[in-house]
Amino acid sequence: MRYRILRLLLGLLLPFGLVAGTAVTAHAQDDGDVPPAEEPEFDVAEDPAEPAPEPIPEPPIDEAPPASEAPPVTEPERPDETNQRTGPRPDPDSSAVELIATVGLDGQFKQGEPTPITVTVEANRLLVGTLIFENRVERRTERLQVDIEVPGASSKQYVAVISTSQWEAMNATVELEVDGEVIEAVEVDGGYDSELELVGVMAQLASGREIPEASRLAVEGTGSARLHPISDELLRAGPDALAVYDSIAASGRDLDAMAPEELQNLLTWVDRGGHLYVDQVAAPVAGLPDPWQPTDLGWSRAGRGRVLLTGSQLGAGEWDQVLLPTPIDNGSVGIEFFEGGGSSFPLANEQRLSETLETEAGFELPSLRWLLILLASYVLLVGPIGYFVLRAFGRPQLFWLLVPLAAVLFTGFTWVTGSSIRNSTQAAHATLVEFNDGGAIARTFVYQNSRNGGDIGMVAPPSWNAATPIRTPSRSRPTTSLSAGGLRSTLSVGPGDFGLVGAVGPTDNYEHPFTVDYEQTGNGTIEGTITNNLDIRLREVAVFARGRADSIGSLDPGETERFRVFGLDDFDFGSSGGEYEVWGRFIDRGRSSRLTTVPTVNIALWDEYRTRQGPEARPMGEILVAGWTDALPSPATTLRDQTVEAGRTVLAQHFAVADAGDALTDMGSSRRMARGSNDLDFEAVTRDGQLDDFGGFGGFDQTVGLHQFSLPTEIGTVRLDLNRLAVTGLDRTDVAQVWDHDAQLWLSASDAALRDDIVLVPPGAARQGVIHLRWAINQENFWQNQTEITVEYVDEPSRYLTFEALEP
Repeated sequence: MRYRILRLLLGLLLPFGLVAGTAVTAHAQDDGDVPPAEEPEFDVAEDPAEPAPEPIPEPPIDEAPPASEAPPVTEPERPDETNQRTGPRPDPDSSAVELIATVGLDGQFKQGEPTPITVTVEANRLLVGTLIFENRVERRTERLQVDIEVPGASSKQYVAVISTSQWEAMNATVELEVDGEVIEAVEVDGGYDSELELVGVMAQLASGREIPEASRLAVEGTGSARLHPISDELLRAGPDALAVYDSIAASGRDLDAMAPEELQNLLTWVDRGGHLYVDQVAAPVAGLPDPWQPTDLGWSRAGRGRVLLTGSQLGAGEWDQVLLPTPIDNGSVGIEFFEGGGSSFPLANEQRLSETLETEAGFELPSLRWLLILLASYVLLVGPIGYFVLRAFGRPQLFWLLVPLAAVLFTGFTWVTGSSIRNSTQAAHATLVEFNDGGAIARTFVYQNSRNGGDIGMVAPPSWNAATPIRTPSRSRPTTSLSAGGLRSTLSVGPGDFGLVGAVGPTDNYEHPFTVDYEQTGNGTIEGTITNNLDIRLREVAVFARGRADSIGSLDPGETERFRVFGLDDFDFGSSGGEYEVWGRFIDRGRSSRLTTVPTVNIALWDEYRTRQGPEARPMGEILVAGWTDALPSPATTLRDQTVEAGRTVLAQHFAVADAGDALTDMGSSRRMARGSNDLDFEAVTRDGQLDDFGGFGGFDQTVGLHQFSLPTEIGTVRLDLNRLAVTGLDRTDVAQVWDHDAQLWLSASDAALRDDIVLVPPGAARQGVIHLRWAINQENFWQNQTEITVEYVDEPSRYLTFEALEP
């Protein structure tokens, strides 16, 4: 509203006001109150009325064809699933060039996750040009460019990482530009299948062996795997390029031969939840840090991921005996996903990241009160005041001089005021740094203005990729250039305009901020102490576990405080994730109330992180600690190599719950959803002894799911005892089954075992430290407030019933 009043005021100031109105209100376009004038876009190739004529190259003078000879007609190329020609027809010289573009793994990718586009450029002659990747996702447009050089009679491979939507189909193109002209263009698209595991195979493991394109999984009824070799270019493209894979298979020689940059990208991928299969018999595994080395059990926890030894099974081709289903963090596959402590829905529906950064940048418009006073003063001066005063002095003809003079004075005042607003601003950032065991990933957004117009942007280190906020649709198109020297993202803006650019990638600029010591766990409660390891004060520190949280407040350098999160064993469907409990006063702000002060918590930034994590962001058995500070700069710099100091940074560190005693408690194993109601269809004996078919939602009569429990290798300092494991919380289920790798069967819990609510797990079901439990729950029982399904120790295993093969 203030923008409109200011424009009305300046519009009254004759021609001078019109000029100043344009300058002062330039920022209104970025805010969204004044929509910018957009030029219409035309796609000549798709115009049904009259296609544009193709340019016919002039032949050399000494080889001119007869006038009657028509130019050759090229047969149109049939589009295929992943490589479709688009745009204008290429120059004849492009016949020496071919683009082959593939998204993800042979066209398969994970929705909502970063995805690589691999482009192979084949050239018959020396080719120097630029690959331009343009991706349209959720009303945003990402534009990446990579300079290339391909020797004649050869081919080279290039990789760029793009964003994908959790809800929309992919819409991306790749163009090859030479000397400012597009000579080749292809469309790329792909699909998503939640029952398909995407497995990358490294070169040494594949060498001299026939690797199958597909394999069934070792757990019956959970889908299949697609296998594909991993290129060196993909390994060098950063950990986001590997996010397309659920699992990666390698030999010890693969890891030993990796370059340091490639190994770090692989370890970061594992740290964030990847499953690494190593085809060797025993530890040590080359390149792995000591805490990640597998024990004699054959596996180890590695951050949020796992390392699993496979002996020589992969080399022998026994993929279907090894590959396991992995957790699904993103995608809507059933209502049971909303019990995971996260959400795909925003906390602050209307608050945009750019708005929160306006205040950080120092941009502040005059209040509505002063705008109205200025408008009223001008109207009164050139109206009744001027008229009556000049008549009282007998000089009414001077009124014609008063009007332009007032216009000049008021225009000058508003122009100076608008210039001071623009000139007093600074670049500001919003940065989130996520820590796991092995390292950190930073996601930073920088908000800048240009006083005179031109390019703004950022420079980030190698292995970084462009990042665009989910809920900040951008009318402009940032262009990101990727090279061995790093990332450079630029955005062209007009005089006085602001813009937002972002990037994400691994960083070693930060120490792990927190140390957590557990003093007691069990009965749905996690408690202990948390210590600030940094030399800066952290504010609004909070501990999150599933759908609950505990507020710590501020932590000074080296300070230790107690925390306690309870109620984690209660089924908490549709939880907000605990944010309202600890940061509620920062959430209830919308675009209707512009921020006048800088809040400690940038809830729009946290919303960005929370949404990207997906509904299963905080699984059972893990906690997340987060704290805020304004003392850290952005890890990226401006185009002029200036450090961005102003802004907020949130440091978020994951911890796997470690039992302090000698028993595995209900919080001691990490539980994630591996398949949802839309992905399972199985027959099982029900409580009444009948054989029933469970699949989908069964007409909303029941829901089904597959839980994956990831076990530790030690309890305290004692080796995990596979003979003491039991599943609890099954009293509300109609069917509960575990997969036994030794028996190669789904074993069921009897009706009596379900009533006991504690069912012993056979050791064969815990191979590689993972238990797969599938269940069916009657809808009436599903909505009841029941206890959670967990895995824990029992003291006297012989007292309990176990899972067994049941006959109807």
